[in-house]
Amino acid sequence: MKKLGLLVSTMLLSTQVFAAATLRIPVMIVDDNTNTITPVATLNLKLAASGFKTLPEYVTISTSDDGYKKIQNVEDQLAKAVTALGGDPEVIRLEGGDVPTGADTKQNYTCYTGNPLEIPDVIGKLTDVLYTEQLTMHVLKYKKTTKAIYDQVDLEDNEDFFNESEIWKNWQGQNDDLLILSSTNDSGDDIQESLIKRCK
Repeated sequence: MKKLGLLVSTMLLSTQVFAAATLRIPVMIVDDNTNTITPVATLNLKLAASGFKTLPEYVTISTSDDGYKKIQNVEDQLAKAVTALGGDPEVIRLEGGDVPTGADTKQNYTCYTGNPLEIPDVIGKLTDVLYTEQLTMHVLKYKKTTKAIYDQVDLEDNEDFFNESEIWKNWQGQNDDLLILSSTNDSGDDIQESLIKRCK
């Protein structure tokens, strides 16, 4: 009965019409000297004060984009800006966190548009580009839909493992938030939560 319920909820979701999936990611920078992560807006204040062009505060990636090229473009712009201010681009660099939302703040956060079930496809374009190369996505929840991201993930067999996430275990699905559970270690036995809001 549980599997039937999951199937029905997924079928109902599939009948909804969504635009192409996109991920809107805040441009965050890390200073390796101080190990602090700040939004690029902080650097933009210095750039503007010195008469230099400011950097985009967000980058948007869609299912049809080349994630590597888009992130590389941001990294190139950042390196030029840091150099213009007399800094070291090897020390002050782009930071995405190990997993989606890993470097977010309350004011600067990752959000999505379009079909939430396609967001893992977008994230996959950023593995070993913005996020860690060890990122392995397992499952997602959206409203009443629970879906394995990879076919080999058995939802029932891994229920206790996924319930280590309090957000997952207590999920109500009353808004457009998307929850993705991932692992980042070699054994794949850690739980990393990415709670991604729909863009306003």
